[in-house]
Amino acid sequence: MSLDVEEGDRQSNNERAARVGFAQGRVVWFGGVDSWLKDWIFFLENEHTLISMCRGHALHPFERFDRIMYFLCVLCFSLFMSAYVQAVYPMQNGIIEYGFWLLLASILLVVYDYALRFLATSPCMQPGGSLYDSCWFCRECFVDCGRQGLYVCAAGSSGFLIGGIILAATSEHVLPGTFFATFFAMKALSYFGEVLPLAYFFYTRREKQRHFWLDGVAGGAYPLGPSFPDPLFLRESRHDGEIQKWPESRQRERAGGHAIHNPILQKDGAVLNGVRPTIDPAQRQADRQLRRERQIEMLRRTREQVRSNEEQRSPDALAHLGSRS
Repeated sequence: MSLDVEEGDRQSNNERAARVGFAQGRVVWFGGVDSWLKDWIFFLENEHTLISMCRGHALHPFERFDRIMYFLCVLCFSLFMSAYVQAVYPMQNGIIEYGFWLLLASILLVVYDYALRFLATSPCMQPGGSLYDSCWFCRECFVDCGRQGLYVCAAGSSGFLIGGIILAATSEHVLPGTFFATFFAMKALSYFGEVLPLAYFFYTRREKQRHFWLDGVAGGAYPLGPSFPDPLFLRESRHDGEIQKWPESRQRERAGGHAIHNPILQKDGAVLNGVRPTIDPAQRQADRQLRRERQIEMLRRTREQVRSNEEQRSPDALAHLGSRS
């Protein structure tokens, strides 16, 4: 029983550290010193507009259904802006003017993306946010209002779609080929251009958080220190958000057997050179089930033995009483 409670606490610690880290903009997840490339890829997977649609973590405050609504909003706005740029500032009027408005529309798309993301996640109300410790009822209401606002924007985005269709149908400059060329060029500029500010945010946040992930200090986006959440927990909880009976003591890869080295691990439990022993969650669960079955079998045999002893004693006791009488 105590083992189950301990593992449940460890799992909740991992989940809590992950949720607070996502809400507070944590950028170091896999050790810090020599793992900047892994951290950068993980940061892109959760923050980039396009990549996060497919690779966003399940514990991220931007939930997957909200991402679908968000994608519909962005798609409708992109179609409208493509038709508007092609209708008002066509390529025939000059490549410089067309390129300028194409770039400006791409920047507007990025701003619109982040406004919708902020509306859907309400980062101030997430674990670790500045208003998270306020009234829980108010907090839940604000979070729900933000999500409902995203759904309203998704419904209202049909107006952008209708406007884009009207522009494409009435303007002589909007041809199918040029329209889709403008659309894909605009999306490519917005998606590739988004990488540069994300790289800047990653670098600056990494430097600001250095005393947390390098010195092992707990606080901010690292509420339990840099050791939580476990790197393997992040990988295995990417799709469902939780792992039943996930053991905190596991610190090696299940495949390949190479260790995930973290020199700043807290010294609780058996740790050797910053690496905890390998424990397979599935194997542990199977071993626990096998122990329970063995205990049940031993209990059944003990009961049968006691029952047989009582049955043997009963005739002997009757015979003894008969001889005495």
